[in-house]
This record gives sequence, C-alpha cells and structure tokens, in this order.
Amino acid sequence: MRFGTRRNLVAPPDDRCYPMHGTAACVMALTQTGASASELLHGTGIDESELMSHSRKVSYAQMQTILRNAVALSPGPEAPFEAGRRVSLASLGVWGMGMSSARTYRELADFVVRYQWVLGPMVAFELHEAGGSAWWTYTPLLVSNPHSTEYQMSMEFALCMGYRMSEIAFGPGFKALAISLRYDAPAHASLYEHFFGCPVHFGQPHDGFHFDPALLEHRLPHANAVSMAMVRAGCEVLLKKLSLRGSIEARVRELLAAQHAEKPAPDIDDIAGELKMNPRTLRRRLQEAGTSFRGLRSNVLKDQAIAYLRDTDLTQEEIAARLGFSDGSNFRQAFRRWTSRQPGDFRPKRAAGAPPDDDPEHL
Repeated sequence: MRFGTRRNLVAPPDDRCYPMHGTAACVMALTQTGASASELLHGTGIDESELMSHSRKVSYAQMQTILRNAVALSPGPEAPFEAGRRVSLASLGVWGMGMSSARTYRELADFVVRYQWVLGPMVAFELHEAGGSAWWTYTPLLVSNPHSTEYQMSMEFALCMGYRMSEIAFGPGFKALAISLRYDAPAHASLYEHFFGCPVHFGQPHDGFHFDPALLEHRLPHANAVSMAMVRAGCEVLLKKLSLRGSIEARVRELLAAQHAEKPAPDIDDIAGELKMNPRTLRRRLQEAGTSFRGLRSNVLKDQAIAYLRDTDLTQEEIAARLGFSDGSNFRQAFRRWTSRQPGDFRPKRAAGAPPDDDPEHL
C-alpha cells in the first residue's frame, strides 16, 4: 500500500511559483550552523529581506543554488544534520500547522504526501505499507546523482528535518527502526547513528526510514479537527494554483533531463512530439505559464554540466560532447552565460601536487 498519488519525481518548473516559507525555514536553520543568509542566497537574486515575505515566490533553480552554496559553506559534516533538526513546525507556515493538527500519524502522513508541493520541498515524500512494515521514501528533487556531495547533504538535511517533524508531532514515542540510503557509507557514517539512534544501511534501493506500522494509528497530542479542515481548504487552493502553472513545465523538464549521453539535447519539435502536441501549442502553453522552452533547456543543461564538473573526472571537452555541444569552446561560452562563472570554478579543489585541469582556461 502506498499513500497518496505519486507525482513526477523531478524538479518542478524553474519560474518562481513556490511559497517562500519552506526555503526560508531551511536557510534560517542553516544559518545556525555558521553560514550567513546572504552567503547562502548568493547568486539566487533573493534578498535576505524577502525570506520573511508572504508574497514572494521561489523557484527550484534558486533552491539548487542555495544547496550548492550550503555545500561550499558547510563548516563540517555534522552541519546538515544539525540544521535539519532545527527546522520547526511553526517555520513551515500552513504546512506545519497541518502536521501539528492531525489526529493520527496516518492522517499526518496523508497530509504530508498530498500537500508536499505546497511547501516546495527539496525531496518528494512517499509512505509505504507492506508485509507488516511501514517506511518513508525520500526522493531528492534538486540533484539526481546519489554519489554527489549535494545529494548526500540534501538527504542528511531532509531526513533529519522529516524525522524531527515526526518526533514533534508524535511525541517522544516516535522512533525509527532503520535508515536506508542509496549511496555508500561516507567517511562520517557514524554521525547517522548518532543523530537517528538506529541501524543505518547504505547502498540500498531507496532513501528513507522504516518504523513500526502500529504508530500510524496512534492519536497525536495536538489534534485539532477545525484547524485541519481550514488548512486543507487553503492547501487545496494553493495546490490548484501550482498545478495550473507547473504541470507542463515539469513534464518538459523531465523529458529534457532524460536525454541520453552524447546525443544532442532534444529540440522543441522532439519534446512536442513526445507530448503529442504541436510545437506552436507547446510554445504558447509555456509562455502562458511564464517560462520558455529555451529557458528550461538551458537550466537542465546547466544543472547537468555542474554535476559532471563536480562529480566526475571528465574533461570539459568530454562534458561538452555529452551535453550535445559541437566543441568545448561553445560549451564554455554557454556555461559563462548561465552562471557568470568559469567551468573550472565548479571543480573540487585538488590536493597539493595533483596535476592541473588539462582543459583550456581552467577555466
């Protein structure tokens, strides 16, 4: 049994349409580990004063920039764990109110799954029940490579945040039976058992945590049926607005991101064909949603380029070929246009004595 309706587990559109409070909660929690809000927001176009605005919106492209900044600024491996545990229900706005108003953990889970997009989450949540077991699965939306530093940091933050939310809503009786993670055990693997207090299994098919299914029927201490009804009504309105803006862009981004290595990025005719619509219709629908095919394709290529630079030893010429560029020069020119930085700026720092990057302009 799986709770809720499974949605596309890809980053939704890049235009600013998600409420700011979820991002603000994450940024403020991260500042408690040493980074400043202005440093975390660098390159996003978001001013620190906008974090507290109820009217401002945020995009997934901006969230990705915040995640990259958090990785660069992290004072140590414990930082994402500590930050995740410091997110409060109150800081999550209407979504946090819904969690605290649920009558049972099962109702809380149903609320979280149904209305997760209202929060603009870093990960997509699903709850499963089978064979006398229950477990949450987490699917990161900002990065797809489980072996990357960004993926692991976002998972550490999201797991600690989700686990802490369950503890707050349920009470001290909530405990995980085991943590499952897709990636191999990092050097700081001992921190997982320290923060979660249960066995941790790496190299698994999914990310998430297992718990006793009997907890699903446990009544929660702060249940409030009136508040829950009001919150659900408000979330339905927000969800409808997001659905109207987000569905076509999310599908286009998913198709663009699914391109195979060493093949040119699909053009609008290719994507329109996959969606069984006329290219002119696709352009119009994207324009109505406040975005464009060119903009979405650039964002996908930028994200893939940064992932290759940070997580592989491929040269810039090889990355250019994988992304469909005719040569490295064209790739570097596009990369500078996307990020205002050189590709080499995203390479991990090399140890002393290591050979330099062999690409031009080290660009």
